Amino acid sequence: LLYAFLTTAAVGQSTFKVHATTLEPARQAAYIFELSFDSDVSPSSHIEIVFPAAFNLNNVILAASEKIDGMLSVSSKKNSLIIKRVKAQSPIRAGEIVDIKVASVLNPNIMSQDWTFKVIVNEGQRKIEQKVQSTQIEQLTKVTR
Repeated sequence: LLYAFLTTAAVGQSTFKVHATTLEPARQAAYIFELSFDSDVSPSSHIEIVFPAAFNLNNVILAASEKIDGMLSVSSKKNSLIIKRVKAQSPIRAGEIVDIKVASVLNPNIMSQDWTFKVIVNEGQRKIEQKVQSTQIEQLTKVTR
């Protein structure tokens, strides 16, 4: 599989990386977020991933993780994806790097510009943490099995 590297940011212990399976304009892609948080994230918290408005999230139907316990459910609202943990038992520990994979995001018609992604952790109606990262898209290919 080829993966395209989209964003890398590290602030102290904090990680925020975004990968996409394709950077072709107007194509469906899976997006993989690698994140760490500054504080613990309880199993009942939900994570909101805000994409730039040019991305189309209407067909996103799947969220998965290899590092977060429980199942992930996803819903879209305008340019945001709301990720909820189902049957989760363990908190995500501060500084622990986790992954969130979502499919199928429709890339915008023009990919070669700066993009700003935002990740918000909410507990009920209370915002616990917010991360914002702007980036110029870079393509990095990685071949796996």
